[in-house]
Amino acid sequence: MLALPALIDLISVPVSMRPATYFSKKLYSNEALRLRIVILFLRSATSKEIKDVNIGRISTVYLHLVMQIELIPATQDNFPVIAELAEIIWHKHYVPIIGKKQVDYMLGKMYSKESLTEQQKVKHHRFFMIQHVAALIPIGFISISKENEHDYWIHKFYVLDIYQGKGVGAQVFEGIKALMPNVNSIRLTVNRQNFKSINFYFKLGFIIEQVADFDIDNGYLMNDFVMIWRKK
Repeated sequence: MLALPALIDLISVPVSMRPATYFSKKLYSNEALRLRIVILFLRSATSKEIKDVNIGRISTVYLHLVMQIELIPATQDNFPVIAELAEIIWHKHYVPIIGKKQVDYMLGKMYSKESLTEQQKVKHHRFFMIQHVAALIPIGFISISKENEHDYWIHKFYVLDIYQGKGVGAQVFEGIKALMPNVNSIRLTVNRQNFKSINFYFKLGFIIEQVADFDIDNGYLMNDFVMIWRKK
């Protein structure tokens, strides 16, 4: 049996919390987010459901709710959140692949306010927050651009690691395709040592189109595959 007061004592996430605090690693630990989902469930449950709640029931509710996401168009007001999500995700995922120095360099180059503004306003990249419906928090982001009426690029596609492997990425991809009614192809780049992401893109129907190395200055290269998805 779990008592509601004990759960509320363990975690409280005000809606007005500032992004820098809101996206702390502590908040995004499995247990913290799990407890937030539990609280959301208990707030809407009947007194009998609260009395009868148990770990198995909580697990079922958590696993169901964790699958529900929506795409929300991002504005410049979202850039600090995008940058903080990128910092969390990149340090977790990319340091073992390319090292901390290159990660820090690329984060500064690609996720500063000036860089994100240029991507949106000059390069016409469309940014979307990946929103967790039940917890009301962004859990990732994606950006796309249109090469022409039928061919698109995905430039950024990131989801917090605790949501990976749960179908969230596939939902996002289907949502993005729905925004491209005349799409024939979608391209993206991925590091050649990023096996987890490469396999994910294979599952979505992407194939490797070419090998490409991109000079990003300061002595660093991006050693990538260009992958392509084609409409069947």
